[in-house]
Amino acid sequence: MAKVKSSSGGDPISSGETVTIDLQQFLTPLSIFVSGLMISASIFFSFSGASIGTTRTGGTVTTTPTAVADPGTGNTTATVNIDDDPVLGNRDSAKVAIVEFSDFECPFCQRFHNDTFDALIEQYVDSGEAIFVYRDFPLSFHEPAATKAANAAQCVFEQKGSNAFFNFAQQYYEKTVSNGSGLPTGTTLETLARSIEGMDIGKFNNCVTSNTYADEVAKDTADGSAAGVTGTPGFVIGVLDGDGNVDGVIVPGAQPLATFQQVIDEQLAR
Repeated sequence: MAKVKSSSGGDPISSGETVTIDLQQFLTPLSIFVSGLMISASIFFSFSGASIGTTRTGGTVTTTPTAVADPGTGNTTATVNIDDDPVLGNRDSAKVAIVEFSDFECPFCQRFHNDTFDALIEQYVDSGEAIFVYRDFPLSFHEPAATKAANAAQCVFEQKGSNAFFNFAQQYYEKTVSNGSGLPTGTTLETLARSIEGMDIGKFNNCVTSNTYADEVAKDTADGSAAGVTGTPGFVIGVLDGDGNVDGVIVPGAQPLATFQQVIDEQLAR
């Protein structure tokens, strides 16, 4: 409730009289208006080709909608190297590389790996047209779980190669609570590693405890930033040369399969 004191002296408020106004009658229409705006915004991002990703701007990391209005022509051009990171497919014969910069604790990376990854591999990697490369891009507000997971995955890669790495990664994305919370109670990095045939668990645990691949993870992040990646998941998709360089475009966010297909097909046609 609010009290308004008249200073005009005119009707219907007499001079010096205090009038009580019930503000409650205005709150319901205002609430309806604000709710309408929120719903409209939600519909806009659902149908405008927007994606949701975890974004880094300078020193700040935020989760925001990232619009991709014209995949393949509207996307930012970028170049990056596949480095010595885990790869699926034949790099000697594939024309295109799909390079993912990812954070094991990012819920949108989790969405991509659980919903889209298998279809991309089946259509483009198994066919020999592309390779898929995983590079690390842990974000500060998902630490320390994100870098611990990245290091552990590299420890698997060291012992058993790319297929084992992607096996471990897929298990992690399926099980993690995400957003920096790590694996659920009762599941550990060692648990995931034990499911991979032939793993030396003692060696794996020493590698994890020693944080052996901290520099490798940091290098991946630096290379992603230099290429123009600002959030996770972030992809550089382009033509692959004999030195492992990828000349293409950035595709940000957990995009639907159709968006990846359009960009990859455009790169294959170059």
